[in-house]
Amino acid sequence: PEFDEPFGQLKPQEAEGSQQGSHSNSNNNNKDNNDNDSSSSKPNQASTPNSRSNSKEQEQETQHPQAEAEQLGAIQQQEQQETQQQQEQQEQQEQQEQPEQQQEHQEPQPPEQKQEERQEGPPEGQQAEGEAEKKDGDAEEQEEEEDTADEWKHQLPPNCGKWAAAISVKGEIFCPPWDASHVLRIIASEDGQDIQVDHIGEDLGVGRCKWRSGVLGVDGKIYCPPWFASHVLRIDPVNSTSELLGPALDDLSAEGGVEDSTNPFFAAEGLDGPGKWMPGLLVADGCLYCQPWFASRVLRIDTKTGSVELIGGSLSRADNAIYCPPCNASHTLRIDIATRTVETIGSDLGGAPAKYLAGALGSCGDIVCPPFSASKVLRIDCLQKTCGVLGFDLGPGEAKWRGLALSPDGCFYCPPCSASQVLRIAPFERFEIELFGPDFCHGGFKWATAVMGEDGNIYCPPFCAHKSLRIDVADRSVRQMGPDLGWGGPKWCHVEPHEDGFFYCLPNSETTCLSIDTVVGTLEFLKPDMGKQANKWKCGARSCSGEIYCPPYAAPQVLKVGFMRLQRKDKWTD
Repeated sequence: PEFDEPFGQLKPQEAEGSQQGSHSNSNNNNKDNNDNDSSSSKPNQASTPNSRSNSKEQEQETQHPQAEAEQLGAIQQQEQQETQQQQEQQEQQEQQEQPEQQQEHQEPQPPEQKQEERQEGPPEGQQAEGEAEKKDGDAEEQEEEEDTADEWKHQLPPNCGKWAAAISVKGEIFCPPWDASHVLRIIASEDGQDIQVDHIGEDLGVGRCKWRSGVLGVDGKIYCPPWFASHVLRIDPVNSTSELLGPALDDLSAEGGVEDSTNPFFAAEGLDGPGKWMPGLLVADGCLYCQPWFASRVLRIDTKTGSVELIGGSLSRADNAIYCPPCNASHTLRIDIATRTVETIGSDLGGAPAKYLAGALGSCGDIVCPPFSASKVLRIDCLQKTCGVLGFDLGPGEAKWRGLALSPDGCFYCPPCSASQVLRIAPFERFEIELFGPDFCHGGFKWATAVMGEDGNIYCPPFCAHKSLRIDVADRSVRQMGPDLGWGGPKWCHVEPHEDGFFYCLPNSETTCLSIDTVVGTLEFLKPDMGKQANKWKCGARSCSGEIYCPPYAAPQVLKVGFMRLQRKDKWTD
């Protein structure tokens, strides 16, 4: 189904039938138009004013005097009805706020009477002009009613998105509302032929940026930490319900937090501003620990009981703690799961915004974070419970590296977002960093995502860059591949892996899905063309049939990527 803008309301199937009473005048006009069209197609129907007048004179010569009287009466009655209709239309324009009273003044004409009027009425030009005026009046009335009913929609920014997360549970996909008012459910049969898309649960209101993520708990339910919302959202996939949990979590802005609307992270992610909590991590005790984004304390959700509490994610295998690299904070945050305590570690890194946005656990037990707007790489030693910046100074600038991928050689490779070169991080005993590859110039949000391919190389779909990027790990070479798509974006933001060695990139502002074959190193653009609308889809999840379903963000419908029936549009190796 299609969804109304901007809050993802399903278009009601019965809407047309329910509005017939309030638009009876429009329906009658449509019926008159259809009858006029059918009568004008008859062979004896004249097509010009001269032929109409000649035909009328011939009829008058052969008509009986009684028929002439009936004809005169019909014409007079037609004139009276036209005068009455004009008065009614004037009353409708003066009393648009009372549509029910307007309906009482409208008296549909009997079909027999309409037929006489069409045969003996005024010339077609005048009749068509009157009908056009009636249709224009009905259209204006309907537009004004819609504007009044949807006035609240226009008070919000135009870049509203409906759903921004998708969680798969036993082949069914559930999407917590971002700007939409309900949870979206997508159910596909095992063969992918039958697809059901509907709303479930209670009406959660029309607030902006409510929930940005969801995690499946040990009880089989989905728990969504609030972004701008006031409560934790719990989705029950079995009973198709949703509910709000815990106390209201408002007014939790962290002291000293940098709430800057010009923060480069917000621009990169298309966000209005700072939210409360990130997705969090589900640990062995069945609790979901959510690291604060701009909240002041860690959020703990017990997925066994549904309880919510504040106790102050990358989970270290070394000491069973959660470490959170500083984005806008000045220190790294450590959450001890066993004791439920929270502490900051490492040196003071200052209050600059968007220092680190990504991190990954290496083979040596260290967490490595490439600098987004910081100047050095951050390493968190989970064994020693310490952290610090290492390597040489990579210089100033925002959004230098956004993503990273761990290769088989144990090193991390980071494609340049607004930096000029690829960054290699070797998190071994002798910590090393290296810049290599061609100079792509500074700025531009070129590449933001990196995936490790089946061939051992790293592939990066373009965010705003002209082409995709391939990083050859063996010889440390970098080259662009595929056609020149021009500058601008974001083109593709979300990448979904598949067992066949393919990665499927969902179109954000691009017109097609991008398929990356990491077995042979080729790119393909998949049909059909889905238009140039921005922010169409931002996430996706796998169904029981193995296909990808993507809830609409700004697009009007759900996107399905079916692997067995994919149609190739173009194929590129360079």
